[in-house]
Amino acid sequence: MASIFSKIIAGEIPSYKVAEDEHFYAFLDISPMAKGHTLVVPKTEVDYIFDLPDNTLAAMHVFAKRVAEGIKKSNSVPACRCNGNWDGSAARTHSPDSHSKGRGYVAKQSSSATNG
Repeated sequence: MASIFSKIIAGEIPSYKVAEDEHFYAFLDISPMAKGHTLVVPKTEVDYIFDLPDNTLAAMHVFAKRVAEGIKKSNSVPACRCNGNWDGSAARTHSPDSHSKGRGYVAKQSSSATNG
């Protein structure tokens, strides 16, 4: 069964797309914690983020960096923070046992340059 993220990527569930390439999709969080709160997810569906091939996981870091830099410029904020959901939960609002496990990063505005 397709995860909620796969349905968003396919356009079956509406989203506000921030960036996209052939491997990743970034969109605004439906319940933002800060202005510009954006989720970055791989288009490859996996149950656990570390099930992604190493090169895909590394490329997602680079994609998330570009998204964060864009958010920082467009919102005139001093810094962005990127958080990965490594425990198998995804998008901060979904429980670890949901159908949307382990799918990506959250890039959001931060008042400091600390990465979390």
